Amino acid sequence: MPGPVACAILPHTRHSRALAKQAHKSGKEILLHLPMQSSKGREPGPGKLVSGMPSLELALTVRYNLENVPYAVGINNHMGSKLTQDKQAMRQLMLAMKPYPKLFFVDSVTSRHSVASKIARQYHIPNLSRDIFLDNERSTAAIDAQIHKLVRLAKKRGYALAIGHPYPVTLSALEKWLPILDTYQVKLVPLSTLISLRQREQTP
Repeated sequence: MPGPVACAILPHTRHSRALAKQAHKSGKEILLHLPMQSSKGREPGPGKLVSGMPSLELALTVRYNLENVPYAVGINNHMGSKLTQDKQAMRQLMLAMKPYPKLFFVDSVTSRHSVASKIARQYHIPNLSRDIFLDNERSTAAIDAQIHKLVRLAKKRGYALAIGHPYPVTLSALEKWLPILDTYQVKLVPLSTLISLRQREQTP
């Protein structure tokens, strides 16, 4: 896939390590796609964080997950519509990230009531929130419409962040769109670069 698209990888799956190594070798930034408790009761997968976990257990789980996804430069939530609303759990997560000062956090915003980014700022963890989901509807027309929306937001506000899944239709859309973004006066940058720029702008 052309351009500095970040790859979020779930821990403890059959190909977690191999995918992280391959993506890193291809010049992509790696995120730990951290499984978190859903409000709908869906199973987020191995290495999950849930409400009420003791702080030490949560911190050890985060470390265990990071060890399984090499080269991770950041963390974003997989599911988590329940956990990202839990202020105490988010405080525990940000404290668990403190020993890794180069890590940033991306809130996938699976709940409009998420407090993850707010808590991250309180703990001085570099962070961003997702603006656009590319493929809630898996069709070429719908994804094209979301990319148009993404471009408009980036030009209006100065930046925008989208998340998508490795569905064939999503990958096809990105292969088509990424090489021509500059014709829309939009530049694709590494996620870490965007977060660094945003952090400098927010610093008094």
